[in-house]
Amino acid sequence: MATCDPFDVPFDGDAAALFDKMKTFVEGHGGTVSGDASAGSITANIPVFGALHGNYTVTDNTLTIGVTQKPFVLSCSTIESNVRNFIGVGS
Repeated sequence: MATCDPFDVPFDGDAAALFDKMKTFVEGHGGTVSGDASAGSITANIPVFGALHGNYTVTDNTLTIGVTQKPFVLSCSTIESNVRNFIGVGS
C-alpha cells in the first residue's frame, strides 16, 4: 500500500465539534478513530479497494492529515479533496 504526504486543512469552529463529526462519520462507515480532538489515528474502510490508515493533529484551526497506508488505486489528491469537502472548505 502507498502513502501520501501530510496535508493541512484549515477549518472554522471548534476542534471538538470537528472531531465528533469525523468520529461519527468514520465509525458509522465501519472505520475506527483513536485519539481526541487534538491528535489521533483513523482507519477507514473503502469498499472494494480496502482500508485507509492515517493520523491527524490539530493545531489552532488547522487539521493536518497524514495517510500512512492507502489502496494503490486511490490517489492522494482524491483523499485530500474528500477531506476538504467533508470539512466544508472545498479543494
